[in-house]
Amino acid sequence: PVTQPLGDNWWPHPPTDTVTVVCLAYDAARAEPPAVEWMGQVVQPKVTPTEMELVCEPGNGYGRARGQGLRWQRGCGKTVYSVGPRGCNLGASAVAVTGTVTTVGGLLVTSPELAGSAFDLGGGFITFNAPNGLLIRRDIASHLKGDALLTLTPGGVAPKAGDIITALPTCPRTWAACAPRGNTDNYGGSLFKPVKNPVDGVSMSWG
Repeated sequence: PVTQPLGDNWWPHPPTDTVTVVCLAYDAARAEPPAVEWMGQVVQPKVTPTEMELVCEPGNGYGRARGQGLRWQRGCGKTVYSVGPRGCNLGASAVAVTGTVTTVGGLLVTSPELAGSAFDLGGGFITFNAPNGLLIRRDIASHLKGDALLTLTPGGVAPKAGDIITALPTCPRTWAACAPRGNTDNYGGSLFKPVKNPVDGVSMSWG
């Protein structure tokens, strides 16, 4: 029902946190501990004027691509801040900026600490906690290095004045961007890959 506070976790916008579901079975007559019948996670909500339906799937239901190596390319193809062979293994704390929101006007968010970011935050994202404790993520549409003001992309819960936000820049995935981040040991691109195909029409390895 619409009065149940559980639905507030997905209204008006779904949270960034993964919400897990555990279904238990309990027989009061036998006086035994509840038994787990099903475990999974919420994929998305379906909202109608009178109720909210939560679409769930098993916790192991997500497809995971295996055995796919990195493409041979000049730019880095690794996932920023992710850990593992396909991740760039850059610690987010090395480039994150945490600050207190002073003003919010539509998509504009101001925090004095943002001016201390070593990088342009445009294309990155901010995270903060909603009143219900769930983590909210909003993408950053634009920001200039040295500025305390950033613009968020439309859609999603907005932070309020006094909220603590953490801002993370994106990465252009070039050697020039990787070097100031101190992470060139994990760079995934091929700097010496020819720009022009020397054997055009013969080898499929060159692009």
